[in-house]
Amino acid sequence: IPQLSAIPANAAHLAHDTERDVLIAYDLAGHILGELPASAGGPALDKRDPGTCANISGDDVQRLPGWNMLSDYAKDNWGDNWDTVDANPSDYPDRGAQLCVSGDIAQVTFDGEPTCNTQSQTSGGSIVGADGTVALSATQGTTTTTTVTVTKASSIAVGVSVAATVSFPEIVDVTSTVTSTVTFTNELSTANTFTTSDTQTQTLTVQSDAGKTCSLTFDVQTCNANGHGSQRMVANGWAWIYYGKKKQGHYKWAINMDVVIPDEEQRATYIDFTTSSSSNTQAQYSAVCQ
Repeated sequence: IPQLSAIPANAAHLAHDTERDVLIAYDLAGHILGELPASAGGPALDKRDPGTCANISGDDVQRLPGWNMLSDYAKDNWGDNWDTVDANPSDYPDRGAQLCVSGDIAQVTFDGEPTCNTQSQTSGGSIVGADGTVALSATQGTTTTTTVTVTKASSIAVGVSVAATVSFPEIVDVTSTVTSTVTFTNELSTANTFTTSDTQTQTLTVQSDAGKTCSLTFDVQTCNANGHGSQRMVANGWAWIYYGKKKQGHYKWAINMDVVIPDEEQRATYIDFTTSSSSNTQAQYSAVCQ
């Protein structure tokens, strides 16, 4: 049997030879690809950005849309009547399974047009100096606060939190979009709030008579919008099947979900959510001295 330094990407299943303490890798046709020590580490799972994945359980694996493909694969190769389905056994820390944010950016759709209101405000005044000038500070741009609330949790990896990139329409210009990193907690009615800011502070030099008080008047536009979206999550990694009696010479077998279920949608689940956004835009500054 060829000696391996890592599990091949095309390995469809593994057997743990407990007597020799090695993992034997097989392809979809059942041909042996090689073996390596069961204790050998290595990047067996896809590497993703930190915080975008969560470990799943054997029960989670059985809730996947494509679980029947895994169970049929096990039955066809080793028979039914297994004792346990596991996903992250402590004996194989590098041969686990996880649920990850998909590569697709979730799109938020507004429920109708944003509602906006514009008011004029005046900043605190400053006294003009002896040189006939005064410096006034003006902040222009938009700050948006958004609350994301889970309205339908996935039945897989309940309670875990993951970070995802979500695309929102610009609340002050719905023809444009902005992307933000959002933390989702996979539990019904959980809410997370974040703030984005695109502002600049400028110093305006105003000329007037010494001793006068100058202030800035400016427009403040407040807009509110509600929306909704759905975050796709995809499982990958190894599903472990344990038998009480040896099957094909071994008690413990692992199925590569990525190979046996190539259609990601059969390994996918969704978190549905609503959004509530409020923006504050300051613009149109002018100086008033008196």
